[in-house]
Amino acid sequence: MKTKFLNKVFEIDLKIESVNLYFLVAFFAFYAFEGVLRYFFSILQLEPLLYVKDLIILYLIIYFFFEKIKYYKLSEIQFYIVLLLTYSSLIGLIYLSSFAQILFGFKVLIPLIVGMVGFQFFIKNRNKLSYSFIALGMITAFGVLLDLYFPLPWTDLTFEIGGVDVQSSQEVFVAGGFGRISGFARNWSVSAMIMMVSITHLLFLSSVKWKLPISLLLFVMVIITTNKGIIVGTFLVISFYIFKRFKIGEHIYRFGYKILIALTVLLPFFAGYIYSTFQGQLEGIYRIVFNSLFVRFSENWPEALELITVHGNPLLGRGLGSIAASQKIFEANLYNPADNYFLYLYAIVGFISVLILVLTIVHIRRLNFKNNIDAFCFAILLASGLYAIIGTLIENPIFGFFVGIAYARLFLDEGFVKKLKYPFSGMPIYLKKINN
Repeated sequence: MKTKFLNKVFEIDLKIESVNLYFLVAFFAFYAFEGVLRYFFSILQLEPLLYVKDLIILYLIIYFFFEKIKYYKLSEIQFYIVLLLTYSSLIGLIYLSSFAQILFGFKVLIPLIVGMVGFQFFIKNRNKLSYSFIALGMITAFGVLLDLYFPLPWTDLTFEIGGVDVQSSQEVFVAGGFGRISGFARNWSVSAMIMMVSITHLLFLSSVKWKLPISLLLFVMVIITTNKGIIVGTFLVISFYIFKRFKIGEHIYRFGYKILIALTVLLPFFAGYIYSTFQGQLEGIYRIVFNSLFVRFSENWPEALELITVHGNPLLGRGLGSIAASQKIFEANLYNPADNYFLYLYAIVGFISVLILVLTIVHIRRLNFKNNIDAFCFAILLASGLYAIIGTLIENPIFGFFVGIAYARLFLDEGFVKKLKYPFSGMPIYLKKINN
């Protein structure tokens, strides 16, 4: 079993598709070990190598996207991506002061787009990719356990790149004095996200024995990171697998996902009322647990809505790169983290954000839980549905990629795909497997 697992992870093949797979795994591995790499790069004065991961994902989007252009026809999903990027860029030119801010906003979304246009690649290489990611998850869990008991040399180390102070690994203490554990990664959220996605691969796309007990052990490591959104998201993934295995409650999970998306849209508009109603009623441990959520209710969400309506347009939004990571660099005085998927989309594409989320809910019915790939995609969406309420999930490069995979499955016009004569991210072979 051990030899078979290692062979699936390390089998060497130099075909272009396999090279792309190695690049993709290297991209994920860079985030899994980013704290360590930043530490050693700073010692060796090789700090520019930190940006190799950006070159990798840039290469992948060029390859996946323009490989199809040689057929002189955009796939349907590529057409919508180009349309939304063009629209949000034009809006950004109106409301943002720098074109560089728009470009940075595009850079942040590249992993999501790679996932959407690389769906065929994912299907064909899912076994190697899954086992590689499971291995990354286990190593990440070991790093978290190590960080829990021993001081790691890269924790909270700061060095300089181009006159800017950069941290190798972030050490943060939350309300109640609890430290957030990062392990080998740069911060706790990345470690937690890697382990959650690893659990999803393990449960739905692998043939590993004892997958549930192993997943539960990884879940304990996720809990240690103290990232509440990912903790609950991981719990939903594991519970979905258990209920799916016993063929009960599948309709409950579909309905639950719709509720999560509805809450993602509605909660920001009622944030002030909720905060004023409950702010004096939480004490002790409850105040510690829900402190970050109440910061969103009282500050982040109301300020994000104000940002969009005052410094943008309530109907059109503010454009690509107008909120969160890109804004932190180019509009520090107006910076808002969004901390909500709807607000993030609303800032970028305006009212179209509602349409995107409504279509996501409608297309959930396309997923057949008897098919492992569809079940995997739904598990990713289920976890993202919870995280969407309190985070900008697609700015996380790892989760962004797999959300892109799930979106590609949701938004494909299957009738359109069957008419295609050439390889395309819609994967006619995949549809044939579902029908069989």
